Amino acid sequence: MTLAGVLSVPLLMGGTAFPERDLLIFIAAGVILLSLIAACIALPLLLRGIEKSPDDKRRHEVRDAWRKTAEAAIHALEVEEAKPVDAAEAALAAELKARIMSEYRHQLEVFNDSAEAQALAFQMDLLERRLRLKALRAQRLELYSLSRHHQIGDDVLREVLGELDLSEANLGQVK
Repeated sequence: MTLAGVLSVPLLMGGTAFPERDLLIFIAAGVILLSLIAACIALPLLLRGIEKSPDDKRRHEVRDAWRKTAEAAIHALEVEEAKPVDAAEAALAAELKARIMSEYRHQLEVFNDSAEAQALAFQMDLLERRLRLKALRAQRLELYSLSRHHQIGDDVLREVLGELDLSEANLGQVK
């Protein structure tokens, strides 16, 4: 606004050059630059002591809650003792517990406070989504091939495609 106002001063006034127009433009540019530099230096210094906004506090509380609930879930799975009928069921139960605990440990990494752990967890999430989408596309292509060769009916095709669509939609959601 300052520079636009100064540039609106006419070049000529009554056939002669407007007195000190160049000086006005120079002063206006100086004021603009000085205010930008002061804002870049002074504002960060002034904002150091200000507390976080309520949104930041809430986000931190949510992260802490997720972290604590994941820790509680892992602890509950560690102390859980199932009474398996046979060795095969015991092995299956151990594998399922390990898989579920792995998901909760990943959740702990996502809600970790360190920037490195969060970056690694974010990279893992992106890679997992990409791999899952690739697998879903392969399933979809195989499903179309089965339908094309009349190995499945249209109703089965629609049902399985619906499930694949739901899986893909869930991958699109932010965790």
